[in-house]
Amino acid sequence: MNNFFINPFTKKLDSIGFSNEIEAFDDTADEILKTIASIKVLEKQVVEITVDILGIQDDGSNRASYKLNALFYRNESGDITQEGSTWSINSIESDATWDAQLVANIATQSIDIKVKGKALTDIKWKTVAKYNVIQYP
Repeated sequence: MNNFFINPFTKKLDSIGFSNEIEAFDDTADEILKTIASIKVLEKQVVEITVDILGIQDDGSNRASYKLNALFYRNESGDITQEGSTWSINSIESDATWDAQLVANIATQSIDIKVKGKALTDIKWKTVAKYNVIQYP
């Protein structure tokens, strides 16, 4: 199940950029990284993103909270690239095997928001991503 919602209230910053917010919900049942949301990056764009991710085991026995921030860009005729590394503002978890990441996906030219749970464990995830986009001529 992948539920992905785009907030219809995109804010126009000025003639070269905008900001937006998305929410996504999904489940994991194993320890494999799973994309729960993606944000497309167009050519000549720079995107700064901050995500809040919450996870809870279906019986409530484990939980996690992550806040990540990163910068991505895509040059004209180029692939999406991450500038530097992801900054983990917050990482609180009751099970250290869980994880959350921001990944530059070259195949789809998007920023993937990924989560990882634990084998044979049902976890419900929610993410809210806020991002700013600026484009050069």
